[in-house]
Amino acid sequence: MQNFTRKFFNRRTAIYLTFAILLCGQHLVLAAQSYKTLQQKISLKTGKTNVAEVVKALQSQTSFIYAYDPLYLGKCAVSELEYSSADLGKVLEFLDRNTPVDIDYNNNTIAIRAGKAEALARRIEDGTISGKVVDNRNEPLPGVTIMVEGKGGTVTQVDGSYTIKLPPGKYVLTFRYISYNTQKVTDIIVREKQLTPLNVLMTSSSSALKEVVITGNYQKASVEGLYALQKNNAAVSDGISAEQIRVTPDNNAAQVLKRVNGITVQDDKFVTVRGLSERYNNVILNGANLPSTEPNRRNFSFDVIPSALIDNIIVNKTATPDMPAEFAGGLVQVNTRSIPEKNFLSITLGTGINTNSTGKSMYGTKRGGNDYLGFDDGTRGWWNKDWNNEEYRKYLGAGDKENRSRMERAIPNNWGLRAYQYSPVQNYQLMLGRKMDLKDKVSSFGVTLAATYRHEESIVDETRYFPSYYLYDSANTYNFNTALGAVLNIGFQTKGHKVAFKNLYNRRFSNESNAFYGTNWDRGDGPVKYYIDVTLINALWQNRLEGEHLLGKHLKFDWSADNIVLDRDQPDTRASNGRMSNGPKGQFRNYNLNDGSSGILSDGLTIFNSKLKERRKNVLGNFTIPFKIGNTTQNLKVGYAGTFRNADNKSLALRMYYDPTANTPAALARIDSAVFGKADYELHSSELIQPGMLQYQPSGIGRQGFAGDDYTGKQQIHAAYLMTDLKFLQHFRFIGGVRMEQSAMELQGVSYNYRTGLPRDTTVKYSKTDWLPSFNLVYSLNDRMNFRLAYSQTLARADFRERAPYIYYEFKERSSYKGAIGLKDAKITNWDIRYEYYPAPGEVISLSAFYKKFHDPVELIGDFSSGNATGIFYYFNLQSSTSKGFELDLRKSLGFIQPNSKLLKQIYISANASWMEANVRYNTSELLNAANGVTGRNDTTLAPDSRNRPLQGLSPYVLNGGIGYFGDVIGLNIAYNRYGPRIIVGGYQAWHDQYENPRDVIDVQLSANLLKKRMQVRLNLSDLLQQDYVIYQNQSLKPSGNSGGGSETDLYMMSNEPNGDPKGNRYNKGLDYVRHRWFKGRNLSMNITYNF
Repeated sequence: MQNFTRKFFNRRTAIYLTFAILLCGQHLVLAAQSYKTLQQKISLKTGKTNVAEVVKALQSQTSFIYAYDPLYLGKCAVSELEYSSADLGKVLEFLDRNTPVDIDYNNNTIAIRAGKAEALARRIEDGTISGKVVDNRNEPLPGVTIMVEGKGGTVTQVDGSYTIKLPPGKYVLTFRYISYNTQKVTDIIVREKQLTPLNVLMTSSSSALKEVVITGNYQKASVEGLYALQKNNAAVSDGISAEQIRVTPDNNAAQVLKRVNGITVQDDKFVTVRGLSERYNNVILNGANLPSTEPNRRNFSFDVIPSALIDNIIVNKTATPDMPAEFAGGLVQVNTRSIPEKNFLSITLGTGINTNSTGKSMYGTKRGGNDYLGFDDGTRGWWNKDWNNEEYRKYLGAGDKENRSRMERAIPNNWGLRAYQYSPVQNYQLMLGRKMDLKDKVSSFGVTLAATYRHEESIVDETRYFPSYYLYDSANTYNFNTALGAVLNIGFQTKGHKVAFKNLYNRRFSNESNAFYGTNWDRGDGPVKYYIDVTLINALWQNRLEGEHLLGKHLKFDWSADNIVLDRDQPDTRASNGRMSNGPKGQFRNYNLNDGSSGILSDGLTIFNSKLKERRKNVLGNFTIPFKIGNTTQNLKVGYAGTFRNADNKSLALRMYYDPTANTPAALARIDSAVFGKADYELHSSELIQPGMLQYQPSGIGRQGFAGDDYTGKQQIHAAYLMTDLKFLQHFRFIGGVRMEQSAMELQGVSYNYRTGLPRDTTVKYSKTDWLPSFNLVYSLNDRMNFRLAYSQTLARADFRERAPYIYYEFKERSSYKGAIGLKDAKITNWDIRYEYYPAPGEVISLSAFYKKFHDPVELIGDFSSGNATGIFYYFNLQSSTSKGFELDLRKSLGFIQPNSKLLKQIYISANASWMEANVRYNTSELLNAANGVTGRNDTTLAPDSRNRPLQGLSPYVLNGGIGYFGDVIGLNIAYNRYGPRIIVGGYQAWHDQYENPRDVIDVQLSANLLKKRMQVRLNLSDLLQQDYVIYQNQSLKPSGNSGGGSETDLYMMSNEPNGDPKGNRYNKGLDYVRHRWFKGRNLSMNITYNF
């Protein structure tokens, strides 16, 4: 075949073929070049017309000769045209492409003749007008009659939405509703196959007898509608839309939330609102409360939600009675894509690299065949499946060594780090939306389908130093992450009714391998290689059925029921601490396997498994009852909400030891000889895992006696509320009422003695009823400005893991987290004031101030006293705490500089800044007593405060800024983020507090709209400055008095007193001790989206 090709396509044939193509295509090329090059300027603005009328307009503005048949061209329809100083060639090209004519230009003559029969037969397709009709409370108005002048009409659905399909042209719409002024909107231009958005604000009528008609053009009406949606929210809130998300390089919800005013993100996934730690915030996904994703904290990991699935995120910072009361900082509401307004199909392909990882090897324990798909193939998931935990504990308690060893040999040998090739980012997304209008032209059925896949890897360079304990000066973390997401939403709406079935699935497979090389001084280990391999698999299912109904003319009823399942699996965590001393020269093959079964997990060889499964069911029902005071319509709202939770957490830690019964000198020598020089993966063998040789021992965290392994919990929350929404004195609006929440929790903790395996149960029950008033008062100066004053009482309930006698060990930090049985719920009193100004749609300037008073706040305090140097963390009820701050938010187009400049109108600047102060007070002696066995606080006697420090997780300031150019073809967006120094670990004493140093983060995105905006290309550069992450303490180091140094002893020790830093809590390179430093590098990515 290759010889035939070479023979046939010789040089002479290629020349002839090229010449023939040029001859045949010459006419087309010349024709295409001729009229398209005409640059005379044309201005046109027409409604629906014909080609003959367009040609007459062209004749009046140019000096060319036009040759055409006026009768034929008069039959050729043209949709509306609007050109301002456009090239003549551009207008002629439109006619040539969209009407049944052929156009030629020659010798100053433009000839227009009949042609393109296929274009004549082409059916002009409809365009769509779609939007929402609301009142001045942002309440949707169902049943509004919408008439199209000369074309019939429709009515709004129960949620106030409407859709009208019309042929291309210019239209007038009239909106009528009982007790409201009639709204007439003119100059609405509908373009073929395009969506024209029109949100309409309707105002109450002061006259019941005479119809008042308010007339305005499309631009004015749409601006007023957008203003209404922006400024008429009941509560103080901030948010970000899908359009704003698309112009950032963010790929998950955690990264998106960094852009919202007053929000900081910790560990790239946990959200802090207004400086308050995670336990004072709440998360709602599609209207439903979400469970915590973490085993050692009450928090939600936002990195499990891909940004491509998000429609908008709203953060409510003040409460209304119809909201869940369990928040103080903010209620984060994440809404995924819902029923579409029009049909769409888009595909996104993307890739990227991390500059610190490209060209390097990744390391980790044995990977499974499905890791890239986000699933474990059984390589790690052996525990509590074929390998039964209860059976193992039975053999352990009975002293059955043979069966015990048999089960231990059945544990997969996943020891040892393996090298893997680094893979670039893979990003795939599919979005599909279909809307079908039924025959009655009022009812419709819609489906939204979305699927996402993202895989990314990275290498992090680290140093970790804990004087007198360890120094890991050559350390790396290898991250291997796969995220899957899917949305399937189905909806049906008809006159007065709307029902939707929403389904969401998110799965995140995260593998983190830490390889630390350095020195352990606390046990005289000398040079060590300490690696930890942790896999976390989070799977979140949500199924939600919801409905809205108009009962009669005005009574509205909405309801929802959902089922949420969270599975958090931490399978087969491996920790290996190998020493170089007393082993083969140059190798880290001496493991601590015979230290008296102390149970310390960070020594020797340890395997850890845990599973958390939570089921949550939510039900909700609300009635909105309108009534009139005078001529003003008011609203009364009542409702019920129920939450029903079940959680089950199980875990097991196993550490490899010498069989303690082999305690004679001869037996010990035999084991020493058998294990000498063997790597960890060689020790796990059928020859060595035998009675009298090596065994795995269930382990705890050292000197705690019992290991807290399991807990189960049940909780029911019943809530009812009464809320009024009143308008009075023309400019005032009052939203207020009371919410009752009754909570009952039953918790059972199971602890196992790590030597015998025998269980010890602890059962506790809690029940409490709270009455929680709130109000929001809004004063509207005009249609663009608001003043807001808000008051509320809210809660922060203790969660299962905080009350359970459960101990979770964090291998990387070598720290433990212990629950407190007597923990109380915190109650918060909130005050807010805010000024808002909306200069134009999509623009905002706001200034807020807030104050919060906490009763029985909960803090996580670290005990770094002798014997607990790496930290044991306890939950405590403190006496009190206050929080206060200011927030500034700005988003503005530069069009005000020169209103006629299209360029400046497409440039936006955005900025938000927050200043916050929140202190906690507690007595260190009281906390030390609690750490010795007394959980919680003694309410009868309170010792004087001895510590007054910032709240854990508080950033004293947060800065976000950006400037973006959003042109028709090219876009450029630059975003900046910085947060103030914040406590990530609070200790007994001031010098125990660990701070995260601020970083300046700049992200850049360059985008392009190609192929008539069907294709979008986005180039992203994240963390341009790539500054180090630094964890420090306001504590200096001093000489330890040891000699030698190096691998034997540390020459420095901590001073155990403040260092008198003139910078206060801020980082001082010359004085402050740096505990942890790491470097991630930059992320470069490219995504291409095509819209079919």
